[in-house]
Amino acid sequence: MQPVQLIEGSIRSISPLVIRLASNSKLDIPGELFTIPKRLRQSGDDPLQVGDNVMAASFTGGQSFYIMDKI
Repeated sequence: MQPVQLIEGSIRSISPLVIRLASNSKLDIPGELFTIPKRLRQSGDDPLQVGDNVMAASFTGGQSFYIMDKI
């Protein structure tokens, strides 16, 4: 098992934040499980929008994620 796995995802909703991971096209992950860089938050320079594709790091166990950037 890898300690960190990179996964693509897409923004399904902004309020509340919901992201669908490409590895499971039927599973929507709630925003509270994601850490989001300041630049991608609503008050940042390049806020996330519905339809954006992102690269996320999934930590061991898949219970927490870090959005690295838009792709």
